[in-house]
Amino acid sequence: MKISSIVLTKAHILCALVFLFFQGNAQRNLVPNPSFELLSVNCDSIVSGGGGAKYWYSTIVNSPTYTIANTCAKNPCCKIPYLTGGQDYQLPHSGNSFAGIVTYFIFSPTAKNNSRDYLRTKLLDTLKKDKTYYVECYVNNEDIFKFGINNLGLYLSDTALNNMKFNLNKLRPQIQQFGNPIILDTANWVKIAGLYKAHGGEQFITFGNFRNDAETDTISNNTPINGAGYFIDDVSVIPLDSLVLKADAGRDTTIYKGDSAWIGSRISGITDMHWRTAAGGIVADSVPGLWVKPTSTTTYILDQTI
Repeated sequence: MKISSIVLTKAHILCALVFLFFQGNAQRNLVPNPSFELLSVNCDSIVSGGGGAKYWYSTIVNSPTYTIANTCAKNPCCKIPYLTGGQDYQLPHSGNSFAGIVTYFIFSPTAKNNSRDYLRTKLLDTLKKDKTYYVECYVNNEDIFKFGINNLGLYLSDTALNNMKFNLNKLRPQIQQFGNPIILDTANWVKIAGLYKAHGGEQFITFGNFRNDAETDTISNNTPINGAGYFIDDVSVIPLDSLVLKADAGRDTTIYKGDSAWIGSRISGITDMHWRTAAGGIVADSVPGLWVKPTSTTTYILDQTI
């Protein structure tokens, strides 16, 4: 018997971390009700677009508009894990609850819609001038909406953002995924995180899409509702001196020749990182992560100096 074998040529990506960034131990999150566990309504009253998480508000004046989902909900719209009568399946990132908003909506193919909803809360303490904070949340693309989009971010402000309608707040969010990619994952929670140096006096944090339709990139996932909606969970604003923050070189990966892979993290605002190969070649500076396309086994080393 003749045995034939096919060998596919692969490239191995090996990541190594040289320095870690350590500061302190105790973590103090300045976001109240960060995972939406505390409800302001009873379980029977949870409805789509009806809000219901303590300390969290839509930017639309006197209207909750956002949706809270909870394991105790009686309405099929908001019952975890089978939301919208089973059209959405999602477990919380932690606990028994999460929130959801519409971040992009198309009323007609020719309309300049810029229809947005935002979710905000007041921080437990004002941010201090020149102090650095680690800001994070987890998001998930809602199955029932047609699109995944980029531009999702967190905006820190001195005063509360308020609208009378579903209007665009055209601002530059300080926290986005590094590279601002489209987030299309409907199964897993995706982290949005970054470092923020405060000017002092910031009291509010707001989540949403702060760019107009022309500036928003989309990918269709062929579901019916002509827009994009995202679930959000576990929002954090943590003073960096109360946090252990590890630099992340990523995991070892095997790819086929011709393919590329992302190494490192997408935490924005980190600039003290240096990527090199084991042979000493400089790959990139001042970025938390990057796309690589090696043609042979390569070790990438991340140096972080503080």
